[in-house]
Amino acid sequence: MVKKDNSYLISNIMKNSFKYIAALVAFSAAALVTGITASAQNLEGGTYEVNNGIAFVKSSTINNDGTYTVDLETFVTGEVTQTYESVPVDVVLVLDVSGSMNETIGTVSGYNEANVSSITGSGLIAYVYTSASTGYYFKYNDSYYEVYKGRAGGAGIFNTAYFYLYFTVQGTTYYINTSGQVVTNRPSNVTSENTNLLASNVQLYTPYTTTITKMSAMKDAVTSFINEIKKNDLYEDDGTPRNQALGNSIAIVKFASASYYTNANQYEESQGGNHRFNQGGYSYNYTEVVRKMTRVETGVSDLIDAIDELVEGGATAADYGMQLALNIINHIDSGRNSNKVVVFFTDGSPTHASDFDNTVANTAIANSKSIKDITYGSGDDATHPIIYSVGLFNPKPSATDNIAIFMERVSSDFPNATGMGNNAGGTQASTSYYLDASGGSAEDLKDIFTAIAHASGGSGNVEVTGTSTLTVDIVSTSFSVPKGFENNPGAAVTVLVAPCNGTTTINNQEYLTFGTAKDPSEYGLPAITPTISEADNKVSTSGFDYSANWCGRDPTSTSQIHNYAFHGFKQIIRFVITVTDSAVGGPAVETNAPGSGIYLPGATEPLIEFNRPTVKVPVNIWIQKIGLVGEDSAVFTLYTTPLPDDFNPDTFDPSAQSVVWTNFTKVVVNKDVMDENGMVKITGLDPDFFYKIKEDAWAFGYTYQSGGVLYTVGDNATNPFVFTNTPNPVKFDEATVRNVFKEKTQE
Repeated sequence: MVKKDNSYLISNIMKNSFKYIAALVAFSAAALVTGITASAQNLEGGTYEVNNGIAFVKSSTINNDGTYTVDLETFVTGEVTQTYESVPVDVVLVLDVSGSMNETIGTVSGYNEANVSSITGSGLIAYVYTSASTGYYFKYNDSYYEVYKGRAGGAGIFNTAYFYLYFTVQGTTYYINTSGQVVTNRPSNVTSENTNLLASNVQLYTPYTTTITKMSAMKDAVTSFINEIKKNDLYEDDGTPRNQALGNSIAIVKFASASYYTNANQYEESQGGNHRFNQGGYSYNYTEVVRKMTRVETGVSDLIDAIDELVEGGATAADYGMQLALNIINHIDSGRNSNKVVVFFTDGSPTHASDFDNTVANTAIANSKSIKDITYGSGDDATHPIIYSVGLFNPKPSATDNIAIFMERVSSDFPNATGMGNNAGGTQASTSYYLDASGGSAEDLKDIFTAIAHASGGSGNVEVTGTSTLTVDIVSTSFSVPKGFENNPGAAVTVLVAPCNGTTTINNQEYLTFGTAKDPSEYGLPAITPTISEADNKVSTSGFDYSANWCGRDPTSTSQIHNYAFHGFKQIIRFVITVTDSAVGGPAVETNAPGSGIYLPGATEPLIEFNRPTVKVPVNIWIQKIGLVGEDSAVFTLYTTPLPDDFNPDTFDPSAQSVVWTNFTKVVVNKDVMDENGMVKITGLDPDFFYKIKEDAWAFGYTYQSGGVLYTVGDNATNPFVFTNTPNPVKFDEATVRNVFKEKTQE
């Protein structure tokens, strides 16, 4: 099929004795556009490119009216490198040491190295007591097997007895000989029951089973946390030693019963920082600062010793604990550039006695709100302390239980929460900061604290932060941006967000996946503002906070209440572009121009530049014939050749002898069909073909102009002018045949 508008294709009878019909009807349907399917040269479906932690993918799809819908998707991964700077972290650990922390949450079994150097066959009796357990275990192929001593042979002076060590694996007996080797043949070199059967190079083990209490699990997890913060203090994320320590610091608060202080603003420990009192025959913990803010570089041993000395006993005065955390945060130098983090850990309901106490809960949440409200910096650079809440409850609470609501509102999941009331929670901003290890093991709790350490330390303030960062797409000159944006912005540009919800594997590479794309308001995100500049052929958006919406597997989101394992959103900018009248077309036309990318506020160069995907666009060819007199006409022949299957625009040579050109049609040029610039435009040619156009033989020589140079040629039959359309983006002048007619000078 051909386009109905054929004004640029010649359909009149040639004049000046040329009797060709410019075969509009003779154009082969095989070489005309009959419904091009756009083939954006992005990565394979579901994949995206990542440049220093900023991921992006752009796709274009042809519409029925010949326009193209552009989807530009961008997000920041949880692995950004260039966009971070390393800053220290100041952590306040607020730890529950109430009486319930002595409850058992499980047991752990294992094997310890045994301090044994000799085992003999003593006590074994022929025919009666020929084997006995040694009480030790041997490690074989990463498993442990009980070791026995054995006796073979009879009794008396005429029957030799043999003594040996052995263990059994799935019915097969293995022997440990006196050289320390594991063999399948029974040794026969020891004939005395008093001879040592154990080689000096054999390590045996004894089994053990240890009861794990909440307190011991917390100590192990917090000790690991402290070590991770120190590791980050001294080493880069890739393990490279830092030139100097970051300056990470940790403070420790314990909470249980009454406060140890009369000074409400206390922020440092007093006289050792771990006091108890006796009442009714029981010993209880005071709530107090165990260690003030301490640099881990020099104080890590003291911090770990302080944790090890904690003993359970008392109530769960979360309000007093969070007050001390607030005091400590308030006394950090306001000029110190650091991440401020509070980790609140508890195993029970907030109370000064035993049952959930709304007054205690409300006061703890209010103190937490005061911490969250502390602001460092201003504008897009403003930061606030982050509060993690970690629960270890028995039984595991449901999402509607008071304790779960309390833990959420203490944390940074609810930055504006003021209490437990139905209207006191404010808007939920995240699901990453309340973490629940209830029903899990001690290792689960340890993993949570380790994940918090990784999230808190090292790479800190993301530069791609705030809502002033611009996402800019500069549309290539082959297309135009939507018109009428000022009158109807929503119709011109659609901005959506989609939540990160999992991963998929493509070609052995893991990629993030995303949920349903919706308006930002439907996910509780701020509005994103689009802008179109027709003069610059540019579409941009602002208002999407890449830092806050980073995408990836969130190691801190292990909550079994929420079951959120992934974090963040991607931004999707969708708009329609129209092929311009001056577009050359081809099989690989770039949809955006250099300079498209993500711009930090005030920047003139993009932080990262987007790739430039391509689409197929119908080919247009212009013919300009100057010098025709009156009703004179000129005839051109249009030739075609299909793109080869192994087409590569960088290596394909259309002039090679192997390229076969087909005489496609004749094109007649005269003043009846020229536009105001003396040009004829051939439109709608299939972009999967190459085209060249040659003017038919003339009786006169002529000159033609190309690239500002005037060329003189002789008879066109022996020296033809050839125009070759290429699949690469081509400037307008390069796609225009400019033949300047000139009568041959008489000799």
